[in-house]
Amino acid sequence: MKRLGVLVNANARRGRQVQSSVDGLRRVIGDRGRVVATHSLGELDTALDGFEAEGLDLLAVLGGDGTYYHLLGRLLGESGRWTVPTLLPLGGGTINNLCRSLGVSRRAPRTLLKRALKILGEQRPGRVEKLVTMRINGDTHGFTVGAGLAPNFLDLYYQARRPGPASALLLLARLFFSNLTSGPLIGEVNRGFEASIEADGLELGWHDYNLLLASTISHVGMGVRPFWRANSGDNAVHLLAGNETPGALLLRLHRFLLGLPSGMELMYDAAFDRLRVEFSTPQPLMINGELLAPASELLVETGPPVACMVV
Repeated sequence: MKRLGVLVNANARRGRQVQSSVDGLRRVIGDRGRVVATHSLGELDTALDGFEAEGLDLLAVLGGDGTYYHLLGRLLGESGRWTVPTLLPLGGGTINNLCRSLGVSRRAPRTLLKRALKILGEQRPGRVEKLVTMRINGDTHGFTVGAGLAPNFLDLYYQARRPGPASALLLLARLFFSNLTSGPLIGEVNRGFEASIEADGLELGWHDYNLLLASTISHVGMGVRPFWRANSGDNAVHLLAGNETPGALLLRLHRFLLGLPSGMELMYDAAFDRLRVEFSTPQPLMINGELLAPASELLVETGPPVACMVV
């Protein structure tokens, strides 16, 4: 049987939840692999060193999109220190757009691990999807990057006592009301920026933006899947960039829920291989749901694919 490893992002869960998850996964995997919980990037490196020494074939990951931001950064970095195994997403994070885009079942992580072990034990190939990644600013990897509306929304979202679907819906309702009444909250999220944006050598031609999102996965959260060209071929990265009002975006929400083109006049909505952005003033960035420090430039290129087993 193939050698398995299970990586648990302890920061994605509370203390008792972490120990319960680790204990449950260890009971499932038995002597067919090893479960490691990590609390820091140093512990992540140590865990990957151990898995590498064991000749890992499949790495199950319990954590959200942010976990993959750090994991891909290490596995696909320039050091070449680790072999990239097939990944088995188990969900379990605050934001799980990767799992939704791949069609991963929402069952408990232990159930998903049991399914994977059964498939491997029966020597069946299982369903494996190739996920194209993005190389961001040369040394970072991910599957979603954004400026403007996305990091502004997440900044408010993470201020909730317990971030999750309920708090996200509540924030959307507050933003909807603020938009109707021209309140300050919608203005806080809809802060625009000036930038020069070039996709595959084509200058977009605008200078004022409030939204920039590029992704190799279809979902962006709460069932919204605006990236209908993501992972669709050679041009695997889908870009949405423009200056449409929040009201106009809400009116097109049904199209985003159905995975259809936006059809918006002030929105660039197409796939690309290489994206270069020069901001007039440094802008906060979001990668895989993680908020990063403001940057003056953004360079996005198609990165290496990663195999994901889906159960």
